[in-house]
Amino acid sequence: MSSRWRFELLCPCYYSLSLGVIGKLGGRPDTEIAGGRHLECVRSVLPSFLQDLTFVFPRLPDGMGELIQNFYHHGEFFVVANRVKDFLCASIPASDLQISPISMHHNDGREAADRYFAVKIVRTIECISADTTFYGRDVPFSKALTIYELQDGLRAEFANTDDGNYVSYPDILNSDIRKIDILDRKIPEDVRIFRPKFWPRFSMVETGFAARLESLCAGGFSGHYFWTLNLDDVNASLDATRLALR
Repeated sequence: MSSRWRFELLCPCYYSLSLGVIGKLGGRPDTEIAGGRHLECVRSVLPSFLQDLTFVFPRLPDGMGELIQNFYHHGEFFVVANRVKDFLCASIPASDLQISPISMHHNDGREAADRYFAVKIVRTIECISADTTFYGRDVPFSKALTIYELQDGLRAEFANTDDGNYVSYPDILNSDIRKIDILDRKIPEDVRIFRPKFWPRFSMVETGFAARLESLCAGGFSGHYFWTLNLDDVNASLDATRLALR
């Protein structure tokens, strides 16, 4: 079966509530100085300062309480409770994951009853055909790369090239991206979820695995844990998903 049909793009639900975070944050590349396309860069690994942070359940609007889920797509990584972490560990090779326990609290300061973990998908596969995948209808990804040179202190977390630079294809939210042309032969048959090389904001997920993961998610609303977008027309799939959840 073609990988293009087996896999979809996995991204955060842009309608979901965000976790609160308290503590000392690390540095990021200053992309505004470089006039970059991206508002921020995304790490290739979990942040080194996770142990200095306390995560807080999202507060529901109008003082209606908290949104206590066992899965949150926190942008760069997943925040999951023990049950979901065990599923990921049982389904994905240990070398494809980076996992760290985190401190999760309620808004009143109480510690969460369940244990929570940050989980980063670190398996990276160079599978996007950059010359035949386009944004803005006629600009190939190979001609639309954002490239940043990084200071030494940022390379360990942000670099995704052998020479210590940060490279990224266009973001789906700021570009007209249609079909993602996938090099099927580059994706092993046993892979279920991975990060496409040079597209650090996103993961690609096998559709059956995505369905099993969502079936384990609890505490929130169906369709709001994460989104999966069809690779044949990413923007149309994004628009349809947004419309369906309004």
